[in-house]
Amino acid sequence: MKNTVSFYLLFVLLILIFNHNYIYLSDTVLSVLLGTTTLNVLGLMYIVLKGYFKIKNLKN
Repeated sequence: MKNTVSFYLLFVLLILIFNHNYIYLSDTVLSVLLGTTTLNVLGLMYIVLKGYFKIKNLKN
């Protein structure tokens, strides 16, 4: 899982770097790509941190 996320982020970075010279994606496609990447990273951080800081149920 860790390697998959790293490869995905590296792939997105390479798309952004080579966009103006080789790939020629529109601004809309780049915005969607950056938005989904940001949400994926934030979601992954939420899942990991939720596992680290579990809240115990306080039932009386």
